[in-house]
Amino acid sequence: MTGTERISHMKEQMRPSEELVARVREQVSVEPSVSPAKLAWIPRAAVVCAAALIVAGAWALPRINPGLNSGIDINGPSSGGAVTSGFSETGADIEENNASQIQNGIYIPQIVLEEPEPGVAVDMVGLIVYRGSIYTWTNNLTLSNAQEQALRGEYLGRTKGNIDEWSKQDDYSKELASSIGKEDVYTVCGYDRDFRIMTSDGQGNVGIYERLNDIWLESGNDLFGRMKLKGNLEAFCWQPLSEWDSGVENRYDPGLSEEVVNAFIDGLYDAVYMEKADWRQLEPKPCYLTLKDGTEIRLMLLKGGYVKYLGMGGNGVFRMEESVFNEVYEDALI
Repeated sequence: MTGTERISHMKEQMRPSEELVARVREQVSVEPSVSPAKLAWIPRAAVVCAAALIVAGAWALPRINPGLNSGIDINGPSSGGAVTSGFSETGADIEENNASQIQNGIYIPQIVLEEPEPGVAVDMVGLIVYRGSIYTWTNNLTLSNAQEQALRGEYLGRTKGNIDEWSKQDDYSKELASSIGKEDVYTVCGYDRDFRIMTSDGQGNVGIYERLNDIWLESGNDLFGRMKLKGNLEAFCWQPLSEWDSGVENRYDPGLSEEVVNAFIDGLYDAVYMEKADWRQLEPKPCYLTLKDGTEIRLMLLKGGYVKYLGMGGNGVFRMEESVFNEVYEDALI
């Protein structure tokens, strides 16, 4: 079986049954767009990767924004007339979708707890509650002592480890409530604490947590700008999908010129945020952008100019200018 045939076979195996799709849609059905997002519990029997949690038919991504799992393809920010908050130009709610599309982007609502089904054992994504907001796990880093010390900011406290699948909404009101056990939490030097915090064991093992809810996204700058990508790239690597899917940690240098890399980053900042329900079927190619401070941005490049940030669940993607995108996707990556 060729590499292409293996990927096609894998995609076919990953496609959920109609019964599963119906069940998931029922679990994450939401009120109109002004309602907060619900934290989707994941049946333990469906978990394949404990770190990032895969539901059958879904990739390794935290399932925390049901509005972005609704299957609705929103074609970017509105370019029409005046639009009021949370409503389309006609005043109609965006039904079955908890991410509002208005003139200045798409709103990803605040997370709230969704009760699990009685009798169903579940797992959940790693999260920390800080200053009333929920930060979800996006990456683990292994750093040198010098890198860790440079990245570690103000000590915020120790997580309580009090959240599990049986937790109630009140449990989320406690400062530094978490689902990750007890870890020391810090701000991240050089980054806004309203966006990113970290855990650290003092031995170079760092967990990155980001607030990717209760935010507006219009362009790549709204996300990657907060990650300080531009002007701080250390390495651009990629990995065959088969290795990524198997959990292999190999990284490969695609041999991109500085000019191509800079154009790609500029294009990523300018990319339009939208929903793309079929993104998993668009010949994905995993990429890793390592910054000078040791942090890392994990992306999935998708045929047609789409980029998926792997720290964020759901169907949200960024649409780049295709000629710039293809200099990396078509010309440099196998």
